Amino acid sequence: MADLFDVSVPVFLRYLSNLDAILDKTAEHLQHQGTEQAEVLNLALQPNMFPLKWQVRIALGFSIRAINPVLQQPIMLDDGPIDSIEDIRLLLGSTIARLRSVSRRDFAGGEARLVREKAGQAVFEARAVDFVTQYALPNFFFHLGMAYSILRLAGCPIGKGDFDGFHQYEAGVNLVAEAQPQLQPLMQRLPG
Repeated sequence: MADLFDVSVPVFLRYLSNLDAILDKTAEHLQHQGTEQAEVLNLALQPNMFPLKWQVRIALGFSIRAINPVLQQPIMLDDGPIDSIEDIRLLLGSTIARLRSVSRRDFAGGEARLVREKAGQAVFEARAVDFVTQYALPNFFFHLGMAYSILRLAGCPIGKGDFDGFHQYEAGVNLVAEAQPQLQPLMQRLPG
């Protein structure tokens, strides 16, 4: 049976490794397009949403915010500037190193610990297992998904397979065009 370690640390490491590969593609794309990194790092989906650099920082922070309370360690987040993809890589590297330093043994008995953490302007209090699975993991994926969406908006040639590492498609496949006939009846029922 999977334990709290299994559903957190390896999951974070997998998706952070995928993010590292996405950053490779992003840097290459921006260089090829002649786009300044700062332009994309400061891009947001909406004016009242965080830009890319903050979406990534927050996602990385949630991986640490997930494990440190279980280990009864203070949450220390890197607040250095993010002005380049290299700055993100440095933050990503230190986050991955921190996660790799944690062992299953470190989690022993931690599932039942009470965790109290700020959730925006609210306070979330739960057993560690619930904190990780119902709060930290969903927030990690939310912010990682926002970062992915911003990069897609910026024209970066990434896909679902880059995000999850599982999906594979032939070059040039357009799933939207292929799904259009099946979606048409649904689209006609939607308002506006």
